[in-house]
Amino acid sequence: TDSGNRSLYQNYSAVMTTGTGEFVIENVPPWESFVYASKRGFRPDKKVTAAPAANIELVLRTDGAFVAGRVIDRQTSQGVSGASANFMLFTGPNAFNKPLEFDTDSEGYYTAGPLPGGTYLAMSEAMGYVDVNGQYILEIDDGISSSGVDLLVHSGYTIRGRVTRLDSGEPVAGADVYVRYLKDPPMGTAHVQTDQRGNFVMERLLLLSNSTRITAKASALRTFQPVEYIGGAWLEITPKMLDQNQPVDIKMIGEARVRGTVVDTDGAPVPQLQISIQSPLNDPVSANGQSVAFTGTDGKFEIGVAAPATGFRVIAETMDRSGASEPISLLPGEKAQVEIRMVPKPKPVLPTIPPNQDALNPMPGAVILGAR
Repeated sequence: TDSGNRSLYQNYSAVMTTGTGEFVIENVPPWESFVYASKRGFRPDKKVTAAPAANIELVLRTDGAFVAGRVIDRQTSQGVSGASANFMLFTGPNAFNKPLEFDTDSEGYYTAGPLPGGTYLAMSEAMGYVDVNGQYILEIDDGISSSGVDLLVHSGYTIRGRVTRLDSGEPVAGADVYVRYLKDPPMGTAHVQTDQRGNFVMERLLLLSNSTRITAKASALRTFQPVEYIGGAWLEITPKMLDQNQPVDIKMIGEARVRGTVVDTDGAPVPQLQISIQSPLNDPVSANGQSVAFTGTDGKFEIGVAAPATGFRVIAETMDRSGASEPISLLPGEKAQVEIRMVPKPKPVLPTIPPNQDALNPMPGAVILGAR
């Protein structure tokens, strides 16, 4: 692999040695590269060279440190058989972006080594599990073995719940349910659909953050949640809720959409401007979870609003300019098209303070205090 960028390890050429330990790697680009050799039970070795090259000798040694431990299911505290404990050395002369893998026995125990001294990133893998060790950094001294290095895996949480309408309590069939869950590195978003009774099940989710969110989307409906987020209303869920097997009930209300363009006084589009909803009503349904949107480079935007909604405005505002649509009323599923023209805000009028005639007169007998 290219020695100047270890992240290019995935673009590598790999061969097996012959019975006499010889190897030939062909079609190697003519620049400086790593040549790396590893085998179970031996310390790896690495050389830096440039093609064409001949008589490269890599030495695999049996001395070094050993690390012993167990791969454990975090939910059951039991060992996981058929798993692997992986150690990737990223400091020292043998550093390389390739983990060394060591299998567990029937009770989840492993012995890794021999390993050269250095700083390692420890990870674990098992079929049907996800690694939950995070950035587990392990310092290994050359020739000094250690034990009790346990690594954790997790089979993931299961989320069960139901999606219903807030107004009638009827189930919402075919709704799209999304979970945005976090890990390092980010795990992305999971997605399922509800059945005819509005029920849903999401399995093997790794939820390690209190900022995990869940939402449902359906035609002309939106998730009911007073907390507002860009892109819609999301409910907060935590691992503690799931440890207690609490079902996640999602309520939905009607939604309408507003599309439009924001322009300045000359009619030119205004990009990257925040758009929001101003509702004249104080009830939680009509004011609920109104999305925040931003204009694109062409000044266009699209924003959702809880519906039915009466007399609301779409507004945009900066420090010195503002704009608003005419009052809009929409039913669930309806759409409206608006243009918002930004105009300068009126300058504030400062109050006139009449002069104090006594302020210019001498004041005898006053006490003057000073500090250093």
